[in-house]
Amino acid sequence: MSILLCLSHCKMTFLFMNSTREYIVSRLAVEYDGDEAKALAWWIIEDVTGKSRSQILAMSDSLLLTDYKEQIDSVISRLLQHEPIQYIFGHTEWGGLDLKVSPDVLIPRPETAELIDIVESRTTKAGILRILDIGTGTGCLAIGLKKCFSQAEVIGIDISEAALQTACENAKRNNTEVKFYQADALQLGFVNPRRFNGLKTDLVSRGSNGFKRIFSLNSQLSTKQLSTLNSELSTKQLSTPFDIIVSNPPYITESEKAGMDANVLDYEPHMALFVPDNDPLVFYRAIARFAAEHLEPHGILAVEINQRFGAETKELVQSIMPDATVELLNDDYGNDRFIIVEI
Repeated sequence: MSILLCLSHCKMTFLFMNSTREYIVSRLAVEYDGDEAKALAWWIIEDVTGKSRSQILAMSDSLLLTDYKEQIDSVISRLLQHEPIQYIFGHTEWGGLDLKVSPDVLIPRPETAELIDIVESRTTKAGILRILDIGTGTGCLAIGLKKCFSQAEVIGIDISEAALQTACENAKRNNTEVKFYQADALQLGFVNPRRFNGLKTDLVSRGSNGFKRIFSLNSQLSTKQLSTLNSELSTKQLSTPFDIIVSNPPYITESEKAGMDANVLDYEPHMALFVPDNDPLVFYRAIARFAAEHLEPHGILAVEINQRFGAETKELVQSIMPDATVELLNDDYGNDRFIIVEI
């Protein structure tokens, strides 16, 4: 009898979960196709309840209906306004990392994680590596590479102070030690410590104790002394040669906006997305020039690119680094996506 009751309960729970998912899918159907709506339904239930899928399947009808329906409806309403689900819940899973995200940073795409695999497979140099991530955003590439090369010194730079704060939180969230500085990818010879304290940020990514220590140090220095100290430290960090340089810079042209989805155009930071139509390779020119002067022998430059400009980007980088081997690689979807440079 007990076995029959158990089977009956499991069947009822399964049917209930189907009806809950069907409810979500039916409401999302006006804006999302079937497969995407189904995936979103599971994501919503898992994140709202904070439970795994197996735990959810064992929950009672009343728990979901009474405790979570209001939250589920709120998330659905926001999704129907095209807000990315990653921003709604404030985090995303990417490349084995749990990353905080917000409208201050781009949501990392799956193909960007391929860049880490490419770099890892091609790095043969032994010893402690120096790695630079230009335009770090969430810090995903910097943190992912630190996970691959645990002894490496990894530095991430970004022009956005808000993005750097997010990157610092993500380094701590994923138990990695990464240094972050504020710098403009188009002016890599200059780091502005007055806008973002490079020394403080370096320690923020290491944990709360380091954060407190640097506040203590800051209180003993004048603004001018602190600015000079941080400028010297930051400039030295970028002037010392690197073994690996990676970047996923802005590369979508302004004219491509017309074909983009509202969830990107209305919510993700345009500064991290778009480049002028009359100079779509502006960031690759600056990055290649920096790499030509700052890559160690046998070093690697790896960048994500706009698939529309694969051949042009390769030609540009080769012209700046004529003695290097420059390759154009496809992503897993078959699109021109990466330029890999080995010197």
